[in-house]
Amino acid sequence: MEKVEVLTRFISSSLEIRVDIWDNSKNSLYDFEKQNCFLPGIQPQLTADALELFMGALKKRVVYEIHDVLGLRVIFLLYEKRAIIIGPFVEDEWDDVKARETMAKLKLPVTYEIPYKLYYCGYSAHSTKSVSRIVDAAICSLSPDEPMYNHRVVAGFYSSDIHGIHNDDPPAFDVVESRYRFENEFLHMMQQGKQDEALNIYKKMSNYSSVPHNAPLDLRTVMILATVGRTLMRKAAELAGLQPAVVDSISQACAQKLNTAESSAEVNYILQNLLVEFSNAIREIRRENFSPHVRKAADYIKLHLSKPLPLNEISGVLGITANHLSHIFKKEAGVSVSQYIAEKRCNRAGELLLATQLSVQEISTHVGYLDSNYFVKVFKAQYNATPSDYRRQNKPNFPLAKK
Repeated sequence: MEKVEVLTRFISSSLEIRVDIWDNSKNSLYDFEKQNCFLPGIQPQLTADALELFMGALKKRVVYEIHDVLGLRVIFLLYEKRAIIIGPFVEDEWDDVKARETMAKLKLPVTYEIPYKLYYCGYSAHSTKSVSRIVDAAICSLSPDEPMYNHRVVAGFYSSDIHGIHNDDPPAFDVVESRYRFENEFLHMMQQGKQDEALNIYKKMSNYSSVPHNAPLDLRTVMILATVGRTLMRKAAELAGLQPAVVDSISQACAQKLNTAESSAEVNYILQNLLVEFSNAIREIRRENFSPHVRKAADYIKLHLSKPLPLNEISGVLGITANHLSHIFKKEAGVSVSQYIAEKRCNRAGELLLATQLSVQEISTHVGYLDSNYFVKVFKAQYNATPSDYRRQNKPNFPLAKK
């Protein structure tokens, strides 16, 4: 890896600021202008034309600091004959009074306040001195024999002829509006358990993320986006009626995997699996289409599946009589409460029979049947086969379970 690439990665990871090596093309400067220039009349030094002239005039062993009139800071330097752009970033956190004072001095109308705030807060706040010290330290470490770089501040300038701005609309809120629209569509599709549609919308959402638009495209930024995505999925699952403990268990398992992720591709894979898992869980409860009381009873059964579940205990949790619960549950689920419990226990047992080498006794105890002979009877009623036969018929090459 070239030293210039090592330098940019070090600065970016140390400061969480975007650092780019200029590719000497005008198109990349147009992209920079599009992403970072709020108003060309106020920030002419951030336009592609001005930047092209500025980049061509960079001197060796000089760090240039542009201090923009709207509060942005951008650092430029030549290293190993390559032009490096650090930022933009801002010196201070947003302050309403200070921002309004800046706008008044620049003759910006009050209608620009919210767009200005959205623009300004899209950048991370760093002390320019701190950034410069990191840059100096990085250069010194990589090129210890090279003389120290001088620092030059380039003050921002602006045109005084901006009177027409009062007749113009402020910058559009399209990006913000698009982000919220996609988030709402995503929530709706997740609530419906529509996995493919939700996944397509989620992929589009990455173009309208709430992270700073100049954030470095590294694993840290992807993790921020993953946190946003996981939060949206949790909310969609909650709104769909998924039991909070189930939502939390699925979400926390995902968080644990994300903590060990080592690449953006791995993070995206984990998030897509989370979407699938939530979608499947949502589709399951939507298929059941239970009323609130029956839904709560079914959730209670699933969360306490391996313990004794007498009818009066479940009805007591719901605050209704056992007879009433028995009546509405049979009407909506098509089976009695005891049959529903047996079905869920046997479903779990069936999964374990095919996926593990656990003995029938171990599985029986795990799903709530201390008497394995009774478990075999219940299982056969559900699957028309004993547990051993079920394992043998559906997974013939499965190793023998331990005695």
